[in-house]
Amino acid sequence: MAKFDITKPNREEFYDMMNRFFTDDFSIDNGSKAMKVDVQEHDDNFVVEADVPGNDKDDIHVEMNNHNLTIKVEHKQEHEEKDEAAKYIRRERSYSSVQRVIHLPKSMDEGITAKLDNGVLTITVPKDTRVNEKAKIEIE
Repeated sequence: MAKFDITKPNREEFYDMMNRFFTDDFSIDNGSKAMKVDVQEHDDNFVVEADVPGNDKDDIHVEMNNHNLTIKVEHKQEHEEKDEAAKYIRRERSYSSVQRVIHLPKSMDEGITAKLDNGVLTITVPKDTRVNEKAKIEIE
C-alpha cells in the first residue's frame, strides 16, 4: 500500500489513500475483491471505467453527491434444483455487494452519462469549466 505523506497536504492523495484502505485486499466471506477502477481527467470531463463483470445494469447504482462519485454493485443470485424421484430440493443463494467512492474535484452533478459494455461501466462526468470572474464589491 502506498504511504500518505502528511507533510504535503493533498486532498486527492488523502481520498485515494482512504479508498485503498477500505477496498484493497479486503474480501467478503465469498472471497470477492473490490471493484477495480481507472479514472482519466480530460480538459472538459472525467472518465471513470469500472470493472463489473457478470452484473446487469439493474445491479449497478451510480450517484454523484458533493463531488463524490459512488458506484455500488449489488448482485443477488438464486439457484434451485429439484429431484422429483428423491423428493429433494436444494436451493442456493448468494449475495455480494461492493462500493467505490471516487472524489472528482471540479465535477458537475448534471450531464453525467453511464454505459455498460462487456462488463465495463464507463461513466463520463463533465467538469465545471465556468470561470470565476472578478466581481467588484460595493461597500455600504
